[in-house]
Amino acid sequence: MEDLDATATAYVMASRAFSASSRRVALRYIDRITPKAPGLSNEEYLLALMRIAALSVNSHDSLHTGKVGGRPRGFLCTSSGSPMNW
Repeated sequence: MEDLDATATAYVMASRAFSASSRRVALRYIDRITPKAPGLSNEEYLLALMRIAALSVNSHDSLHTGKVGGRPRGFLCTSSGSPMNW
């Protein structure tokens, strides 16, 4: 799933909001959820993305969503306010 790959590289690996241990947890979670992603409902997929943002060590990173083509489209917003779109 390209969205989850982008989340891992452009968000989890790049964001200073993750400690070393929370980054490892987030990347393991992404690895676990990626094979299941095609079968997830839109709501389950959205919750998976929200869980990734929640694993950061601050309370400022979040997920903002819109809906495009039946699959939630969103972007993670870092504590600095910088969106990471996909």
